[in-house]
Amino acid sequence: MTVAFLSEPRGVSCEAHLQRAEEWLRLDGGRGSAHVLVYTAFELRLAIERHAYEFLQVINEGALSPLEIARCRTPDTLFALVREALPRYERLVEFTRLLYEAADREFVLDPVDYSQLFAHWARLGAYTSAPLDGPGHPFEAGDVELVRMVLRDLGRWPLDRACAVAYPAALPPEAASLFTEYSMGRIERSAALFRLRVMLPVLAARKEALIALVGPGFALE
Repeated sequence: MTVAFLSEPRGVSCEAHLQRAEEWLRLDGGRGSAHVLVYTAFELRLAIERHAYEFLQVINEGALSPLEIARCRTPDTLFALVREALPRYERLVEFTRLLYEAADREFVLDPVDYSQLFAHWARLGAYTSAPLDGPGHPFEAGDVELVRMVLRDLGRWPLDRACAVAYPAALPPEAASLFTEYSMGRIERSAALFRLRVMLPVLAARKEALIALVGPGFALE
């Protein structure tokens, strides 16, 4: 049997691995073929690894050091690096929530649960390492629920939505400085919210004045 998508160029992004996993599932057609589903599981493990790497790039605003990039070359050290970055991610999410609250706007974000994704990665390993021609292979009974669950979770946490937070480099200096103070625990949430409520109208007025001066193409840094 010729598998058409295997002759197409391979991508290396999380999205590309997800697409390839979905192609394998479509090829399986619900038959529960162990051979086909092993390839699906393999692609999903790669998708989780790539999701973790792309998360690190985004959350660190593209500023990974050579040492950190070297740590991304094996799954164990990559996942450890993600765990180290999660407190910063949580602070960014919380500060963005404060910004929206100060502006009386609703903030909706479903943070990535990497403990769930890493658990999926470990379970998928059992599917890809067991011998296909021996008894007891996880896919022998046509069990595809795990791969469908992983597809759902990765689809739930695309990075363009899960990392849609306010990064300090994109904020005006006053707000970026406040983020630093808040993330280091120097001020309480209520104090940060109060300062943002005072700050936002001033920043908005400054931006409007500059736009009037230089035109609508101006971007406030």
